[in-house]
Formats: sequence, C-alpha cells, structure tokens
Amino acid sequence: MSPGNRRRLAAAVSLLWGFLTAAAVVADGPGPVTVQIEAPERPDLVEVRVEGLPAALVRSAFEENDWGRLLWVGAVDPEAEGFGSATSGTGTFGTPDLEAAVASTTSERQPLLGRYRVEGDLLVFRPRFPVAPGLVVVARVDGHRLGDPSARLTASYRVPEPERSPSTRVEAVYPSADVVPSNLLRLYVHFSAPMAARGVLDHVRLEDGDGEPVPLAFVEVGEGLWDPGRTRLTLFVHPGRVKRGVGPNVAMGPVLREGEEVRLVIDVGALDAFGVPLAAVFERRYRVGPADRRSPDPGAWGLVAPACGRDSLEVRLDAPADRALLERMPAVLDAGGQPVAGSVEIADGERTWRFVPDVPWRPGPHVLEVPAALEDPSGNRVDGLFEAEPGQPRGDPGPRRLDFEIPPQR
Repeated sequence: MSPGNRRRLAAAVSLLWGFLTAAAVVADGPGPVTVQIEAPERPDLVEVRVEGLPAALVRSAFEENDWGRLLWVGAVDPEAEGFGSATSGTGTFGTPDLEAAVASTTSERQPLLGRYRVEGDLLVFRPRFPVAPGLVVVARVDGHRLGDPSARLTASYRVPEPERSPSTRVEAVYPSADVVPSNLLRLYVHFSAPMAARGVLDHVRLEDGDGEPVPLAFVEVGEGLWDPGRTRLTLFVHPGRVKRGVGPNVAMGPVLREGEEVRLVIDVGALDAFGVPLAAVFERRYRVGPADRRSPDPGAWGLVAPACGRDSLEVRLDAPADRALLERMPAVLDAGGQPVAGSVEIADGERTWRFVPDVPWRPGPHVLEVPAALEDPSGNRVDGLFEAEPGQPRGDPGPRRLDFEIPPQR
C-alpha cells in the first residue's frame, strides 16, 4: 500500500472511530520518513507508526534489541511543563513547545513502556498501558541513526479529556445533629467521588443568620485536609476564635455564638478530581447550643451485649463523639486480647456505636477498648479538655476498658 493510500485509510478509520492523530513528516530529512501517532480504538490507546525507515536500520535495531534508541516515545504533562500554547482537549503543540518537550528525551525522561513490532516497511510502537487524559504523547526518531542529526522526526498527540457532566455531590456533613456546641472544633464533609486537592476552601463558607460570611471561620490549609481517597474534607473551626482569651477570640469573638443559626455552604465551584464542578450547591443549617466543656466518659456508656451469632454489639455514648475518630478508634478484643474483625455503624447524631463481627462471636469474655485520645466534636479528649485550665493535668493516658460477655451457645 502506498503512503498516500495508507494515510487516506487512516483518515477514514479516524472518522469512523472519532479519534485524532498527530503526524510529523520530514520534508528535508533522509528520505520520505513519516512519524505518526494514532488512536484507532479509543483516545487513550495510542499507536506510534514510523514509515519509510531504511530496512537495514530496522534490522539492526531488531538484532540489537535497541528499539528505544531508534524510536523514543514518552509522555509529558503540559501543565507541569508550562507549555503556554498547549490547548485543552486535543491537538498538537507548536514546534518550539514540541522541541522543548523532547529536547532531553533519552537522557532525562523516562520512555513509555510498550511493545515494538515491524509490519512491512512500518515500525509500530504501542504503550503497555493507556495514557492518562490530558498528557501529551511525544514520539521522536533519532536523526543520528539516519545519518542526519538535524532531521526533525517528531510527532505529538494530546489524549483528550473525557467530556463529563457534573455528578459529584456532597453526601453528608458531620456532626450530623441539628444542634452543635458553640465551641465546635471540626466538621467533616463527605463527597460522593474524589475531589481536586487544591482550591476547595475558596468555595466553602460559613454564613451567619443574616446570610453574611463569617470571617476567619476555618483554618485555611493550601490543599485542604483530605483523607487518602480525597472524598472526606476536614474543616477546622479556627482554634484562635474557639479558645477564650486568645487574640482572635478577644478581637472578633467566637465563630459560633450560642442561640444563633449558621449555614455551611459549599458552592458548585468546588471541582472534582476530573476538574468538573459539583452537581449542586450544598447547604447545611445548624443551631448553636451551649459550649461543651466535658470530656467523653466511656464509664458512662451503656453496652448492649450481643446474644449470639453475628448480633451487633451496641454502645450508647453519654454525648456525641468525633465522627472520624469514632469510626476507627474503639476496638473489640477477644478473651486472648486479640482484635475482633468486624464493621462499625454510627447513628443517632454520633451517639450510638454498633459493631458487627465478620464471623460469629465466640462465647466468653470480651472487651471494648476505648483509647484516651478519643475526642468529642469540640476536641475534648477522654483524658483531658481541649481548653484546659492552666496547670490542669491530663487524666490517665491509658485506654478505658468496658467488659462484656458472650454467653455459651445452645
């Protein structure tokens, strides 16, 4: 098949499958060598096709297993590289940007892993894995191997970003109760999908009863305080306005004032991990109650022990606990002191903790162990207050142990 027919066939397949190609044809190089990047199956599964290479050169690369020096293929992030002329979605770079992208090829950049094959007068490279959307695949044939170091044998192809409609939402905010203490320290915002790490706090605000933003409401952390999956954002109420007698509290007063109503607002400008805005504005209203200045007291908790099988252990707390800590801190131990595997459910405004074992309970004594570091939503720990009096020592740093018994099975 002639080069012209091959290009026409590629164009027809491109139209059928909706893929884009980026090609560089050497006009002043050693012969009609063409470097072309195609995506015949889907946009992130690319193929690099080099046509017109001397047969002896291809045979030498085959015998020496030296394909990478003949044809280098890599991927660059246009945002990280600062290529100002890169366009969003699809397209190729201008010559200066492309040259900058491949200037250090084999010496400084890691090539893409993949497989080389020969089809007649074609050398074909296919990456082992799909290329991430937004990255630019760059291919370069070594002009030195062709006897013309000045030859510009390069091509680029930007993997398009998928078109997405807004779908990510705020699923829940904790504390889940309608009334929060005036010295509340933390809120947790749960999203339905991973979020972008940066800029989220620009779209989060706390409003007072008149709809006015509360200044200096939260601690501003550059990329936000996220869990590893970036679906849970922790908002710290500014501690300088929570603690009495310190500068911001004296100058501005507390963020939350007893008897008032506030509204947490997260607008659609917050972006998910794909750069797509939220599907809807989120609002959550709270009434502000009295300050909580008591430590959690596991000794005052009520335990409803399971009877048999995989019945749940139910614990009724004396006051709400910090949601995230309550999910992971209490541990159930068997008679030998080994952790019992299971899942946790939290309900009733973080006042009820249930534990369901993965396998049926074994009869005998068990222990619910509560670390002294467990906190309530105001930052008060089991072993001490968040806003302790000067010189006030902390309590026993050891865990609190609540015993219960699994009766013999009939």
